[in-house]
Amino acid sequence: MASASGNWDFSILPEVVWVNVFSQLGLSDRNRVSRTCIRLSEVFRHPSLWHSVRIILLGDGDADDSHVAKARKNFGIIMPERYSAMINAFGAFFQDVELIILGHMREIRQSCEDVISQLAKNCRLASLTLEIGEPVNHASTRKPPKESSLKVIGSLISEAFRLKSLNLISWPIHQGHNDYDILCCVRKNAHIPSRHSNVY
Repeated sequence: MASASGNWDFSILPEVVWVNVFSQLGLSDRNRVSRTCIRLSEVFRHPSLWHSVRIILLGDGDADDSHVAKARKNFGIIMPERYSAMINAFGAFFQDVELIILGHMREIRQSCEDVISQLAKNCRLASLTLEIGEPVNHASTRKPPKESSLKVIGSLISEAFRLKSLNLISWPIHQGHNDYDILCCVRKNAHIPSRHSNVY
C-alpha cells in the first residue's frame, strides 16, 4: 500500500513473504534489515529462520598465518561474543548447524570455547557438519591441538542427544589423543545411526 507521500510500505507484506525474503539473506544482512522497523524485527525472530545456522570461528594459527587475517575479511566472521548472544536468544531453534574453525587449531580461545559449549548445552542439534581447522596428521610439522580443545569439540558430538546426522569435512588427527579421535566421539553417541555419519 502506498503512503500519502507515494512511497510503498513494504512492512505490511504478509509474514510468510518476509520470512522467505529473510531466508535468502546472510545473518549480517538479516540483522541490518531487522533494525528498520518493529515488524521486521519480529520477523527476524521467526523460528524457521534459525533452523539452519553456520558458525565460523578462527583457529589460533601461527604468527605468520596471513590467511587467517584474510579469512576474517573474506568470510565476514562474527565475533564469538555475538555468536554467544545469538545462541542464547535463538539456540533452541537450531537444528542443522555447520561449525567451521578456520586456520590451524592448536588451542581454542576461551571465547570460542564458550560458543561451542553453548551449542552443546542450548541447541537441539539434529544435523551437524564439522570443518575443524587445517588437516594435521602424523607427519605434520605443526603442533597438534591440545587435548582440552579436542575435548570441547568432542563433547559437542558425544553429548548431542538428538543428533541423527554427522557430516565430517575435516578433523585434526595425530598420535596421543585417541580418546578424542572423531570415531571415538561418534561411538559415544548412541543416537547417531551409522548410515548417517559421513566423512568427506
